[in-house]
Amino acid sequence: MSQPLAARRTGPTIRSAALLLLAVPGSATAFWGDTLVMEPQPFRQERVLQGRTFQYNDESFIQRNSFTARASEFHAAPVPRDHIEGTGGSTRTRELFLDASVKVTRQFDDKGTLDFQYRFRRSEDFDGRYTRNLIGIGVHPGGGFQARLMADVRGDKSRIDLQPELGWQDDAGNAARFAVVLPEYLFNSKQDEGQYLSEPITLFSAGEWHPSSDSTLRGYISASPETELEIPSLERRFRDESLQGGASIQYRLSERSRLRWLAEGLATNRHESATTSNRSATMERRAWRSRIALTLGGDPVSQWRLGGEFLSLSEKGALIGGAQQLSSRDEHLVFAGLTTPLSADWHFAPELFVSHVDGESIQGIDRRRTDHDGTYAKVSLPFTWSPGNGAQLTLNPTVELHSAAFGGGNLRVRIPL
Repeated sequence: MSQPLAARRTGPTIRSAALLLLAVPGSATAFWGDTLVMEPQPFRQERVLQGRTFQYNDESFIQRNSFTARASEFHAAPVPRDHIEGTGGSTRTRELFLDASVKVTRQFDDKGTLDFQYRFRRSEDFDGRYTRNLIGIGVHPGGGFQARLMADVRGDKSRIDLQPELGWQDDAGNAARFAVVLPEYLFNSKQDEGQYLSEPITLFSAGEWHPSSDSTLRGYISASPETELEIPSLERRFRDESLQGGASIQYRLSERSRLRWLAEGLATNRHESATTSNRSATMERRAWRSRIALTLGGDPVSQWRLGGEFLSLSEKGALIGGAQQLSSRDEHLVFAGLTTPLSADWHFAPELFVSHVDGESIQGIDRRRTDHDGTYAKVSLPFTWSPGNGAQLTLNPTVELHSAAFGGGNLRVRIPL
């Protein structure tokens, strides 16, 4: 009979989660802000070997929401434009939040039929922080189509991921992208520490549709079927499968007013077993959120913004690999703010966030429980410089109202290329 490595609990399968994602139109990158993830979420060994190396507390998600920009991120599109953008700031005494994206494309010929592309992404999801560093070439046969072969390159050749993809975009902004991520595909046999018993693969698709000049629909799905990885030096075997997806709609009410709604969901099943005994353990994660935001044009220069979000995160089972925490919470967030110009190049956009959390975390092998119930309030005070070429630089100090203390600050950069 199988003996658990830790308390074992099972739940709905990935197939059940898929039905949930379809029933609730719905993403680490973890869920925060006004935009969808819109990126593949491939398997990485650190998910099962290390887990989330930082811990969620009472204010983790109100912190991340107060750091996000009002403007849609360039990378949150099926076929993103070239850009440099990023947010970095302090979330705790010893914790730095960093979310950065770079995309640069250069043509080989005057007709633009062949190009070189570089993409960089550093962010975090519920499994921890990650970096993707992709280079590759693209072919443009015409009709708005493009075919690419990208590779997530590393110094360790055994950890290189391949990512072939097909994209399309028309002059009206309608777009679609399909990608297949093959983690560590070419050099699995060169790995010293582990071997895949079932090859990892991630299937990704994303789209954007403009049914009218006033409305925009976006959606994506990233599916990673079960992957099995054995680490002989640890005498452990891991299995992992995940599914993530989301959808959003934006409607322009007037020239300066718009309504945006989005929903995202994910499901992860993870299993760890000993190769020298019957000991085993499982972990399951289910998360989803729904967010609505209304932007209203006030006087000729100012805009008001208000909205709310519900987030549910449930992590159950055992601490797999080097994971340190299981966290479950239901969080209700409301926010309201104003954008007003200070000069031709500067504007000020204060915003109030109020969050009510009902949840707890389990930490360590002794499964210590920490209560996260409470109501929290925070004000962000971002000052943004816009020199007129589309670039923006934002300094965003924040204040915690529930504790009357400085809530950390962050710097945001946004440069279209």
